[in-house]
Amino acid sequence: MAKIDGALGTQHSYHEEELNVVTRLFNVELEGDEFVSERLPMEGTDLFHAMSDGMMLIRLLNILDKDLVDMRVVNKGKNLNIY
Repeated sequence: MAKIDGALGTQHSYHEEELNVVTRLFNVELEGDEFVSERLPMEGTDLFHAMSDGMMLIRLLNILDKDLVDMRVVNKGKNLNIY
């Protein structure tokens, strides 16, 4: 089990095997995606940084159901405020 320190002094733990499976899922399913291709391929803890703005999750949800999130109303710029 690995641990990572959070921004406010918290500590999160995860299994390396789980991290590897989720990272491979994103790499395979989002390969060539126009919105997140610059973040791929990911290795190891790259997943934590790539998920910081939610775009990776939105794109994966759109693979499950292409009409789930309307990409016309999603803020797609660089350096967006997290709020």
